[in-house]
Amino acid sequence: MNVLDYLKKEEIVELASDLIRQPSLTNKEGPAVDFMIDWYNDNGFDEVHVQEVQPGRRQVIGIMKGDGTGKSMMFNGHLDIDPITADWEWDPYEPKVEGNRLWGAGVHNMKSGDAAFLMAALAIKRTGVKLRGDLVCATVVGELQGGVGTVHMLKEGIWTDYAIVPEPYSVDNILTKCVGVHDFAINVIGQSHHISRMEEAVDAIKKMRIVLDRIDEMKFEARDPDLPGAPRWVAGSIIGGRNRDYDLA
Repeated sequence: MNVLDYLKKEEIVELASDLIRQPSLTNKEGPAVDFMIDWYNDNGFDEVHVQEVQPGRRQVIGIMKGDGTGKSMMFNGHLDIDPITADWEWDPYEPKVEGNRLWGAGVHNMKSGDAAFLMAALAIKRTGVKLRGDLVCATVVGELQGGVGTVHMLKEGIWTDYAIVPEPYSVDNILTKCVGVHDFAINVIGQSHHISRMEEAVDAIKKMRIVLDRIDEMKFEARDPDLPGAPRWVAGSIIGGRNRDYDLA
């Protein structure tokens, strides 16, 4: 027998469906975290680490211990999901199978990927093979916030030699490179006046339009042939009409 003989399609669909049933919008991942704590314990993982990423906000990591003679590997996936879109024809937290497709809240990004790696880990455990290195299953939070959960986990000392992240890029793609992200803020200061004397004012919003246009005209020279289209930039938010003491954080 090989490891695939310890996998059943029905179990993968069942686990993905159970994850769909757990509401886990960003900052409200509690039900999914509680479910995963029970799942790791019920399936005999050697270590289960519950971490408080932010006050009242948790994530959980399950670990299958190796004997320490080989490299370690991590499966990493986020439990938080995108906001629920409108016009669902049924309860989005109630999974539904149609043909060979599973529908439900967050199934694409990325509860199906979570279920896939969790069942892969469980299949390895079922073989009874003693791993040489640790296998870490990181069900984290904060994907939409710069990966705060993964960053917290690393700072807490849980890291591995290799990692697989089943994000839904495409079923035909395996990516071995990933771009980084840098967030920055640009402050433009204006000078307010009553509208009757607006010619004496300095319009910070108009000045910011000039800044954005100039950035659009920039040519980024650092290129990687394996990452077409990068680097790139986007203005994610504009905040106006605040005083100089406004805290961007």
